Amino acid sequence: MIVIIQVFEKFPILSGNVYNLRQVKETDCKDILDIYSDNDTVRYEGMNTIESIDKVKNYIEFINEGYNKKMFVRWGITYKEDDKLLGLISLHHFDYLNAKAEVGYILNKKYWGKGIMTRNLSLVINYAFNELKLHRLEAVIHPANIASINLAERLGFTIEGVKKECELNLRTLNYEDRLIMGRVKKMKKVS
Repeated sequence: MIVIIQVFEKFPILSGNVYNLRQVKETDCKDILDIYSDNDTVRYEGMNTIESIDKVKNYIEFINEGYNKKMFVRWGITYKEDDKLLGLISLHHFDYLNAKAEVGYILNKKYWGKGIMTRNLSLVINYAFNELKLHRLEAVIHPANIASINLAERLGFTIEGVKKECELNLRTLNYEDRLIMGRVKKMKKVS
């Protein structure tokens, strides 16, 4: 448990060859608005689009409060060269006793299909298993989100089951199913 908590001692900045994963800041407002105002991007999130900078500022405040309260860590995916925010990745729903957490991710539609999320989610997976010493990661994915399912499978997650009508879609006010995908540490390191 002590190792997992280190994620909340100082915000972890993760770096790859082209991208950084860093704390979200107010200067990211326009980039976050671009992500969350797009219907295609939030289609499987079960939420309404975000349509104003003020709401984005509230969301950034929520993200940083969640980190400060040791609830979750949500990184901004940025290009190293210009620090432009392309998407977000998070570790949340920490279970300290069982050394597990859930991953979540969203990417600006302009950058879909370029391998960006594969590279950056790999960084988070390796960090979670090797630095935080987590034993298990889970992803909870809408069954129609084929791209997200394929991404998780490429990174070693397997479909373990379906949670029936477990999440309320705030657009339709209907409860929706979610796939549970999991991966345990003993699998090979992702590249």
